[in-house]
Amino acid sequence: NTETHKEIYSKLKATNADVIVTQDFIFKDAIKYLNSDKVHKVYGVPVIGHKEKLNDKESIIRKKEMHVCFSSMSYDNAKGFDNYLSVVQYFKKYTEMYNIVFHAIGIYQNIPSRLSEKIICHKVMNPSDLSYFYQSEIDVIISPNKKRSGLGPSDGFPLGSEAMVCGCIPIMCDL
Repeated sequence: NTETHKEIYSKLKATNADVIVTQDFIFKDAIKYLNSDKVHKVYGVPVIGHKEKLNDKESIIRKKEMHVCFSSMSYDNAKGFDNYLSVVQYFKKYTEMYNIVFHAIGIYQNIPSRLSEKIICHKVMNPSDLSYFYQSEIDVIISPNKKRSGLGPSDGFPLGSEAMVCGCIPIMCDL
């Protein structure tokens, strides 16, 4: 409905916020109503909303450790979990010295026993719980995707962008 679009875009324009869209048709529609420098088309599909920021006291208390995370809602070799395991292996001997805590969210297989004690595994979370977890626990999200020949860009962006919106530092690549 065109009137609804105008109303939504009018409210967005009033905030002077940048808008991220993931589809060409939405981008074309958005630039009709918003300044084109405020509309950004990116690959991926963020699905969770940003909750209120944790209060400063909660954030300060948790900063004794650096929490690093890999997140995937499915087990797919191209998502790069084996690359994440390589990062954990590399830093294994430094985790206590640098207070690094590694997390894995999602469905994972074949975690070598030498690393299983260094990774806190979490089941797939609903969007609200995932958003809260990113905000309250995670400092850095690593998304080391592998290129998929002929299938377009790698797909680590959605969860990485959600974590970033929640205050995490994203480290993304397509190996």
